[in-house]
Amino acid sequence: MRRIKVLDVAGYKAAQAKNPTNQNSDSLGSVNPFDEILHKNAPTQNYTVALSGGGENSKYRASFLVSDQQGIIRKSGLKKYIVNFNSQNKLLDKKLSIDYNITAANLDETIAPVSNNAGSTGNVISLALIWNPTLELRRKDGLYNQSNRSGQVNPLALSDAYNDKSNIIQLLGSFSVGYKITPDLEYKLLYGINYGTGSRNTELQGWIAATGGLADGKGLANNASSILASQTITHTLNYNKNITKDLSLNALVGYEYWKTAFKGNSTFVYDFDLNKNQATVNPDYHYYDNIQSGKQANLQTSSFKDPSVELQSYFGRVVLNYKDKYLFTGTMRADGSSKFGKNNRYAYFPSAAVAWNISSEDFMKGVSFVNSLKLRVGYGQTGNQEFNPVDAALPVAVYTGNNQLSVSHFGNPDLKWETVSSTDIGLDFNLFKNRVYGYIDYFNKKTTNPILDFSLSQPTAGSGTIYKNLDGIQAQKASVANKGVEVSLGLTVIDKKDFSWDVVLNATFIKNKLNAPELSNVPFIKNTGELNGQGSSGAYSEVIADGQPIDVFYLPVYEGFDANGIAKYTAGGAQFVGDPNPKAYYGISSNIAYKKWGLGINMHGSIGNKIFNNTAMSVLNISNIVGGRNIYAGLVGNGENTANAISPSTRFLESGSFFKLGNVSLSYRIGDYKMIKNANLFLTASNLFVISKYTGFDPEVNVDKSLNGIPSLGVDYIGYPTARSITFGVSFGL
Repeated sequence: MRRIKVLDVAGYKAAQAKNPTNQNSDSLGSVNPFDEILHKNAPTQNYTVALSGGGENSKYRASFLVSDQQGIIRKSGLKKYIVNFNSQNKLLDKKLSIDYNITAANLDETIAPVSNNAGSTGNVISLALIWNPTLELRRKDGLYNQSNRSGQVNPLALSDAYNDKSNIIQLLGSFSVGYKITPDLEYKLLYGINYGTGSRNTELQGWIAATGGLADGKGLANNASSILASQTITHTLNYNKNITKDLSLNALVGYEYWKTAFKGNSTFVYDFDLNKNQATVNPDYHYYDNIQSGKQANLQTSSFKDPSVELQSYFGRVVLNYKDKYLFTGTMRADGSSKFGKNNRYAYFPSAAVAWNISSEDFMKGVSFVNSLKLRVGYGQTGNQEFNPVDAALPVAVYTGNNQLSVSHFGNPDLKWETVSSTDIGLDFNLFKNRVYGYIDYFNKKTTNPILDFSLSQPTAGSGTIYKNLDGIQAQKASVANKGVEVSLGLTVIDKKDFSWDVVLNATFIKNKLNAPELSNVPFIKNTGELNGQGSSGAYSEVIADGQPIDVFYLPVYEGFDANGIAKYTAGGAQFVGDPNPKAYYGISSNIAYKKWGLGINMHGSIGNKIFNNTAMSVLNISNIVGGRNIYAGLVGNGENTANAISPSTRFLESGSFFKLGNVSLSYRIGDYKMIKNANLFLTASNLFVISKYTGFDPEVNVDKSLNGIPSLGVDYIGYPTARSITFGVSFGL
């Protein structure tokens, strides 16, 4: 969809000419290396077939999917084979119901040498960006050019020398039995299972040089496998009753048990004898298929088994409906998880909500332009156990060799649930004969007792960390607060027999902040937003701090260049300088129908967030031009000295606001023809364009730069380029 602007051949030569003291790296060629690592047209094929049948008391449906998706980067792709079968059956005069659902999937993925933490020599995208555009990737004899002044790795050579394949087989199944004890009372049992096994085989052939790793010029292979298994058992008793003509009751009580386990192992070896010369490579010989051929002195094996996680819940819900005017819903949950300390396994989470259909009131009968108007108010609490590691409450030691153990983290029997308290007030409306519709929501979500890891104060019986809840001081609890307003407005602009046009606008305005009063005397609690690449050893860009947004950027403030072209920074060191969380998200959708034609357009964007461009800092910096590598085009003529040190600062903090045309779909309804039923043709285009000041591939950054288990947001390091796709399809029934 979008490219990072690096120097072309002419620009590169001009930049070299302006720096006569630089190493002359004009190799008299002309190449666009980024084009070379791309699939110009990466086809995806999806075929689905569904069969259904049955009668009043027994129904079934079977579906089959075959998908073959080629990635836009060379040697990347995904093949999927998925089968689903489900059935619903009623017996004993419809008192007994038996339902089941089975899904089996096989996913084969080919993975390109792309990583979000690789150095400059281990990522095919960054290598293509910095490759000298005057240096041909292939020699006249057809072999890859691996001899160049800069010593950088040839991106095409890396692509061909690297092979990485993964396979996942997954089985999802559920079986439920329900029995109506009375017409109003029904018992249901549900059993579900999720079983998956995965394997990944990786190799780097020995004929490639200059990668900088321990297997440089020797070759390496790694085989890894893992198993994930979980199961769920749920019992519910559901009661439905019209108590009076105007009042109905729905009540439910239930019990649920969930358990999951995860384990795996890997084998790694480097230094092989075969495929050391690219001129004589046997393409059918893969190191990962011949682990025993590697030097056995370099063989490394490892395995892991996470503690199983068990969750047990008791819950109840009551729903009252009076004349469809007043609705009340109340729930209570008691949740227990093995992830917490033995003193705090269980916690209780209530919720309540009321709704008032204002438009059903007598005083609204004369208000003709209001079709429906509903006011909603709700408050509730839920528990959060989704954090890593799963053994945070337990004492954990790791084996370090010579029969020695080292403390990884200490146990905490008092570790307890994170509690999320939410308040929601909303107004739903439908006006002017349903031509204007939407809602307004105010929400306030607060997470108390957040869990973080802390170093133990000395002296201790060894060094290590402990996971604790931030409890707060006195009456003020530590919390993460998210509050804001969500608005949606729909308009039926045209509503004719053969022509209609609907537009929907929505926006969410949100603020978040961490309150940790017991730690307000320290600059920050935790750092995250790990930085990688040149000039980034041990560096980070974000922190978790009292009184600040989550993942606030914490960086030195850049003030431009001095007379010698060296960067200047504000005195005092790092400061809180930007929020990676957007102030607002928005979306716009439009649907037009004209006779048998349909046109759908979807747009979206964000406002007010910042992105740290780690790619610009560490991959495309000005010093590259001295070493015979390419640079970001915007650096030409900015006054920077090639000797300027690479350092994280607000210089690389960019606006993340954007507007994206995400999807356009055109369809034509053919209808029925002989045996063919409901035939449709469609043409869809995705990621057509984005408008943004951000200089990376895409302002919708999805790179994981978490640090020590603390999630990050808005840090971009060699993100995967976004694909623009065009899809043509046909659907029909028989």
